[in-house]
Amino acid sequence: MAEQQLDIESKATDNATLGWTVYQFADRAALDGLRKDSGRWQPYNEAGRRQAALDRFHKYAYQWY
Repeated sequence: MAEQQLDIESKATDNATLGWTVYQFADRAALDGLRKDSGRWQPYNEAGRRQAALDRFHKYAYQWY
């Protein structure tokens, strides 16, 4: 979720310079929801920590695959 928020934040910044023609309500709604709950994934805003958590998840998830 932290990575998604960072991606959407970056997209929103880029879109702000392009004007209203690139506005998408879904992007805005997603960003608002992610910002509201951002405290839940605050520890994973740092790229190394986020990648380590993803690696642990993949190792766990694929042990039965």
